[in-house]
Amino acid sequence: MERNSRGRISRKPKPDLEAEEILEDYPIDYSDQVAGKKYFPVAAYVGIILAILLGAIIIALSIIISSGKAPLLFGNSLLGANMAGNNANTNSAVKVQPEIVDLQISADYPMLGSEDAPVTLVEFADFQCPFCKQFQDRAFGQIKSKYIDTGIAKFYFLHFPFLGPESQSAAVAAECARQQDKFWQYHDLLYATQGLENSNAFSDAVLKKLATQVGLNAAKFAACRANEKTIEIVGRQFQAGKDAGVEGTPTVFINGKKYEEAQPFSSYQSAIEQARKGQ
Repeated sequence: MERNSRGRISRKPKPDLEAEEILEDYPIDYSDQVAGKKYFPVAAYVGIILAILLGAIIIALSIIISSGKAPLLFGNSLLGANMAGNNANTNSAVKVQPEIVDLQISADYPMLGSEDAPVTLVEFADFQCPFCKQFQDRAFGQIKSKYIDTGIAKFYFLHFPFLGPESQSAAVAAECARQQDKFWQYHDLLYATQGLENSNAFSDAVLKKLATQVGLNAAKFAACRANEKTIEIVGRQFQAGKDAGVEGTPTVFINGKKYEEAQPFSSYQSAIEQARKGQ
């Protein structure tokens, strides 16, 4: 399932179910007549009344929704959170799980920042995920300049390729770029090239072209992609995400706290400041 109801997190899609409309005719019994007029069933009156009531409810909900307020029957802020969508200027808080997750960080994970930084960010992402690109475009640059480049935070990128075969291909290719010290350049090009899921945006030819653009050795890149050990590295990162409770992308851990969904920079800023204070 691709859960886009909140507009900020990708989930694996389920196949669509084909619906078949069945029409049945129910003949009206015209044997009952009153004063020479055809009898109009009571059920029809009830149907009309219900239709009017339903229409009134829909209009009322539309007015409420347009005002940005949701009735309590929708679970307080749940509908409001859904309505926030992809608005990068929203000040809504990041969805956070209260428990602390003990992530085992490996030396072969792509990392930016100082090893001594007091705040650790770990992102699980899929290069095909549009909301991962949203995180990259709308929040990551400010996180990097304000916290990573200043020694306050270090940032790890872990692969969670769950949206299809091209997700896996892109992840393996990025790992091969890391082995030639070009991960972040390749990472940026993958997001810049992103298209529809499994639409050949990350075909073999495209991945090779991107490798050339960042200056990778073509022979080493090809050998790395075919190497089972490379695939195992990506697989371990994916498993680490599953073990940590990752269900969709992007998911970011800040000092072990799990923050889901693509959010504006202000939300991550608040979370990082809390982490700095040991909260």
